[in-house]
Amino acid sequence: GLRPGAGTFLTYMGRAVAVAFLQTLAAIPVYLILTQVDLALGLPPDAAFTFAGMVGTALMIWFALRISIILPAAAVGAPLTIHGSWTASARLQWEIVGLALLLTGLNFAFYTVAEVVLPASRLAGSVVGTVIFLCEALIFVSVLTTLYGVLIERRSVGQ
Repeated sequence: GLRPGAGTFLTYMGRAVAVAFLQTLAAIPVYLILTQVDLALGLPPDAAFTFAGMVGTALMIWFALRISIILPAAAVGAPLTIHGSWTASARLQWEIVGLALLLTGLNFAFYTVAEVVLPASRLAGSVVGTVIFLCEALIFVSVLTTLYGVLIERRSVGQ
């Protein structure tokens, strides 16, 4: 049925916390290294922030896509470890790099457009930010469930 049991829900939440924890740990060296690269290149602050932000975002999305296949697996009650997710996703690693770059570009496009057209009102700005966040979350969830279907369930994606 559509109502997961407490065990499925708790497993899902535990896996989500594990993914978030690993993402946080992975982000630390990524952004420390990118900050040093920015300094070495002598980029102006705005350009450095954009460069580090885009590269860092792409790396973190790539990492998230590789390890987060455990989330749709947990949602349907299928056991999958983080190592299993990493191993399963290895066969599509270059496609996942492409997805990470595409999602990074989409993220920056959304927020660039939002900055240009964002209403001056705090409330309206908050609403626009929430809509962007939800749109990106839905796209990410769709990508993850597609990866799960292709990598774990061996489904094909229509051309």
